[in-house]
Amino acid sequence: MKVSKIPAALTALLLATVGVMTTISLAQADGSPLTDATCVPAVAYTVVDTPAWTEIIPATPDSWTNEAWHNYTGNFDGVGAPLLTDPNWGAPSAEPNGQHAFKDHTPNVPYQTNDTGNGNWFLWTADFVTGTQEKTIVHPAVTHVVPAVVCPEPIPAPAPEKKVFVCKYVGTPGVDERLQTGDNPISVSVNAIEHNQWDGIVPGWFSDAQDRSYVLSYDTGQVKPGVSECLTLIPTPEQTVTPTPEAAVTPTSPATKSEVLAAEPNVTPTPTRQVAAVPAGALSTGDGSTAALASTGANPLPWSLAALLLIASGSLLLPKVRRVVFRH
Repeated sequence: MKVSKIPAALTALLLATVGVMTTISLAQADGSPLTDATCVPAVAYTVVDTPAWTEIIPATPDSWTNEAWHNYTGNFDGVGAPLLTDPNWGAPSAEPNGQHAFKDHTPNVPYQTNDTGNGNWFLWTADFVTGTQEKTIVHPAVTHVVPAVVCPEPIPAPAPEKKVFVCKYVGTPGVDERLQTGDNPISVSVNAIEHNQWDGIVPGWFSDAQDRSYVLSYDTGQVKPGVSECLTLIPTPEQTVTPTPEAAVTPTSPATKSEVLAAEPNVTPTPTRQVAAVPAGALSTGDGSTAALASTGANPLPWSLAALLLIASGSLLLPKVRRVVFRH
């Protein structure tokens, strides 16, 4: 068989290159563990194990095979040559010499050498092989398909549970609201307060049964806030102040002089003292009784007149004093 050497060399080089390039990808695509835990999706592809190649079988001539040399051991006295089926054809007693070479005789045809007697017959038997023409055979490539790599949907890791620090209060806001006794603030899960009208705003208020609570901050592992931060957040309701309209003031004109003089004086009147007449030489003691004065020889009438004169002068001076006060 004759095979072209150049295509064979190129084929070997190609196979070596493909083998190196596909070793890693095959290790990952044939179901074996990947080098890391990450799944890399890939489409199916074909790997060429043996490329296609052409074989040329040269022509062969006609030929003989199974050659055997025989001599005739009987005494043939017939006409022509012994038949091939004659039982007297036996194996030769010696190796054929030069005059009995196979190439010099026709196979399956008895022959004689120098001695042409009836007992001097020989025979070469052989099977004829018909020759062939040159033949070209194309061998297809040997391949296999690497299946596609389909990665499963990643399973998301569960999100860590969020926690918040909460201050809890009791009482009515703005009336008697105060910090609840016990541990404050406390760390609770956001899942535990989401149903309590908490809007997710941090910091912020939310209802907790009949009372209120306040979210201070997220609990991310930091130092727990002190209770003082809760005490400073005791809520007071915002007071809505409604402005009271000012009363309209009607402007008044200054009082005239005549109006001032006509007005009643704003002075408490002094009661007029009643002087009872007493006999000469007697003095009133203030309790309604009188006592006799020592005889001095003085007359009490001038004193009574002086008192009446002072009272009359005071009554006359009051309007003048009032005018001076209003003028200033």
